[in-house]
Amino acid sequence: MPSNIDEFGSLTFRRSEPRPSLYRKRFIFILSLAALVLVIGMGFWLGAFAWFGGYTRVKSGVGWLALVLVLGVTALRVCMFPRRWPLHVAYAVSSQVIYVLAVAAGQVWYFDPSGSAEALRLFKLAVQGGL
Repeated sequence: MPSNIDEFGSLTFRRSEPRPSLYRKRFIFILSLAALVLVIGMGFWLGAFAWFGGYTRVKSGVGWLALVLVLGVTALRVCMFPRRWPLHVAYAVSSQVIYVLAVAAGQVWYFDPSGSAEALRLFKLAVQGGL
């Protein structure tokens, strides 16, 4: 009798099915990646289209939304895999740094520099808060 037929004669797929923890890992990975892509998109949009118009409510709203999104995903990561909390904290901090860099990249894109040296100078100013 083949090994995938149980004592009642029905097929079992225990060996070929992935474990539930693999589904959780995949779900967390996709959710974390989607949140990071959203944070990058929000940061670039903010820097390119809403930073220089004096839209303080929009700037603060998008900033708070990015922070809440990342903290929510980080909390979910910590709840599902609590032993890896240093990795989750590193994810939260690095995603906020990436958000700041995306805002700076959007500001540089708004100014449309003519060369790479000027773009690098503008990027450095934008990261330091000089634009």
